[in-house]
Amino acid sequence: MRYVLVILPSLLVGCIAGMWLGYESAQIPPLQQTMPESAQARSCESVREFNVLQATREGALAFACESVGAKHCSGQLAFIPNQRNIEFFDDQRVRVAQGQCFVFDGVHRYTNREGRERTVPIAWIRNR
Repeated sequence: MRYVLVILPSLLVGCIAGMWLGYESAQIPPLQQTMPESAQARSCESVREFNVLQATREGALAFACESVGAKHCSGQLAFIPNQRNIEFFDDQRVRVAQGQCFVFDGVHRYTNREGRERTVPIAWIRNR
């Protein structure tokens, strides 16, 4: 009986640790997307900064900021795809570098927490 009380908790802890370690090593890298030709032909938007609402494997849902460095961003909600080896995280500020701009081209569909399907524009980062 004493052996069962010692072995059973050890097996349980080992299984839990193995599942946790297995989950960590099985994380999928973010998808890198290539800007379509149609986005290259679009004119630059005036927005220069977005605030990430939620990061996903494919990119980020983000609110446009009215001005660079604005305290709160509540402009257009858009999807910024992973491109140029940029990975996003929640509450990150995404600002285009000098000589770059955002262009809207295409739509991204997602399901929100309430189960409703939503559609937002895709904001690509491109050189001017």
